[in-house]
Amino acid sequence: MMRNWRFMTAVGLSVALLALPFLRAGIRREVVPKLHVLSIGIDRYGPESGLPNQEFAVADAVSVAQAFEKAGKTAAFSGVEVTLLRDSAATRAGIQSAIRRIADASQPEDVLLFFYAGTGQAAKLAGGQREFQFATADTILRPKANVYESALSSRDLSEFLKLVPARKQLVILDSCDSDSALESLHEALNADPDFTLRAVDRQFALFGLEGQELEVLQLGHGLMTYALLKGLEGEADADHDGVITEAELEGYLTWKIPSINAKLLNGASQVQLVSRSTMRTLPLKVVDKTKASAMRGGGLVADDKTEASSGSQGKDYYLIFAGDQYAHWDPLNNPIYDAEILKQELDANYGYVPSDIAKNPTKEQVYTALADLQNRKFSKQDRLLIYFAGHGDFSKTGIGYLISADTKIAADDVARSSFTSFSELRDMIDHLPVEHILVVLDVCYGGTFDKAIADSRLRGDDPSDKQKLIDRSMEGRSRMYLASGGVRAVNDGDPGRHSPFARSFLTILRHYGGSLGVVNMDEIKASMRKMLNPTPRAGPFYTQDVYADYVFIANSNARPVHDPSLQ
Repeated sequence: MMRNWRFMTAVGLSVALLALPFLRAGIRREVVPKLHVLSIGIDRYGPESGLPNQEFAVADAVSVAQAFEKAGKTAAFSGVEVTLLRDSAATRAGIQSAIRRIADASQPEDVLLFFYAGTGQAAKLAGGQREFQFATADTILRPKANVYESALSSRDLSEFLKLVPARKQLVILDSCDSDSALESLHEALNADPDFTLRAVDRQFALFGLEGQELEVLQLGHGLMTYALLKGLEGEADADHDGVITEAELEGYLTWKIPSINAKLLNGASQVQLVSRSTMRTLPLKVVDKTKASAMRGGGLVADDKTEASSGSQGKDYYLIFAGDQYAHWDPLNNPIYDAEILKQELDANYGYVPSDIAKNPTKEQVYTALADLQNRKFSKQDRLLIYFAGHGDFSKTGIGYLISADTKIAADDVARSSFTSFSELRDMIDHLPVEHILVVLDVCYGGTFDKAIADSRLRGDDPSDKQKLIDRSMEGRSRMYLASGGVRAVNDGDPGRHSPFARSFLTILRHYGGSLGVVNMDEIKASMRKMLNPTPRAGPFYTQDVYADYVFIANSNARPVHDPSLQ
């Protein structure tokens, strides 16, 4: 018996040892990617080039290389390899050689960052196509043909990027009119039927600038680079979780660049971010959350003493934009009237902190008002309502727009630079340092504020417990919107009678949540579906925690304000 037991034990151990390599092979380990950075900056072009020299392009490239080298050493990446090309080293051949070295060193799970600061232009090709040309250190301008000889074209760059195995690639261009580069680069990346982004499992994020980029002496950088560096320092961590994702950086740049323009340059530059992305969740940097407040500065983050606790309701704020007079569009009947009654209801019956209505705002005034909220201090229980009433528009390219008082008609503004796209608004609003935000859009095509409209989520809250309903709505971060229609025009209504959407919204608020005194989004959406045709659109946008909600908390003595059209 003893010998049989020893024999069986020996056999069992042998089988286990033989199987161990196969068991190990079956264990999947999460692969942490490596970051490969190619940063290019050119200040000095040859005397025969015919190109103007720059002041801060090299400083931009050096600072971006250093910032991402530091970011690459965080938990977001297993390591970082940085290649920096400055002035005479940044020839066309030099850039191509650097790309080939990165291609040899990178793996499919890695991430590539390509940064360029310098001179560039959009050129017309035979057949009417446009292509962007990046000036390299050995580029020569041929004025008669308006062609950059020996330049790096957007098609060249797309071919270089295809050589790199890294499936996730971020391209950042700090150059005038680089929106043309993004457009032609995106087309080039998808032009080859054997190399579409979806077919090869590639993901790209492309950041560029629309308009004339300025080098700002007091910043020591171009606008794009300065904003990029500030974001990577920690300001782009919108949800304060210690991780800066591509989406957060994109959203931060969207509002930061116009904010610098408005506050520092007095509108001297109309440059703004243009972006395309398919990898919004990519973590770019892990920051030290214990130092987040110090990095943000200016009261961008709530005091630690105001952490959420049971029974705390926080404060309510609003930002209301209403326009009925336009320089180039037909006037409207009710936006300002709607806004004034809404303001009275919020002030008198819902305890909102009183504020002025932004009446007939220009595009810059909308941007400035949103940027100013970055300097406000909010607690984690505070709520913010942002309300837009006025004109909206929708292009054939599938983009919805907010119309400001100074927006031109599309025929006179083909590039739509005077329009405010809903994607821009989403990014600016998502970055605001407020945990709970509701965006209400009583404008035509307002449903295009969110491309993917979520279904209602009835969560089964206890309808008899007011405080539980409030506390649960604050469990995490909420980003919600309510729009008067989807991809279609909506009615402004008869003068002095409210728009149909505003009339319904005010009617719901004037019920003051019944016996509980709380109006939540599920109630608003359900009621509006019964009251309106077309059906309003609603749901979360961007990052939204599972149970978080936006609620209106009525005062115990709430009484409807005077409104002849609703009496």
